[in-house]
Amino acid sequence: MQDFVVSQNQSIDLAYDELNSNLESILGVYRLLLDVVQREKELLILADPAKILENNATKESCLLKLKHLENERLFFAKRLGILVGLKEEAPRLLDLAGKLSGPRQTKLKAFHETLDLTVRQVYELNRENEIYAQSALVTLQSALGEIKQTIAPKPTYGRRGTLKDTSERSGHFVSREG
Repeated sequence: MQDFVVSQNQSIDLAYDELNSNLESILGVYRLLLDVVQREKELLILADPAKILENNATKESCLLKLKHLENERLFFAKRLGILVGLKEEAPRLLDLAGKLSGPRQTKLKAFHETLDLTVRQVYELNRENEIYAQSALVTLQSALGEIKQTIAPKPTYGRRGTLKDTSERSGHFVSREG
């Protein structure tokens, strides 16, 4: 029986360590994403299309990595949840922290708070960037409309008359009518 308890504690240790490592990776990618979104705001203001595209590629890469890490987190959290007696399919960090004690509990609560704050910052900055992008598009469309209107053919310079077809008279450049 004591071997089972030691084995279960080792399993909890391993599951916690995997979840902890995964959460550190997730937090690192979210911090990178926060930097990318902050840089995006600057690039939108500067209106540098090449750098905006490069930044968007980095942003997309971060989002794909986060999706993968989130799937891993769900797996690790579920496994740890089963070991500590939670029956939820996808236990939350605070639920897991409630089943643990000491530094593990404190660390999971800290991860929860830090991730929550970082995600909210990314969300808010991204929302602001969307407003900047929409504003830039409206301004650009307005400018393009003005350019289009400026270069449109003017009736003053347009052709009004018609030319007579003189192709059946060969050899005469000027016709006499009168």
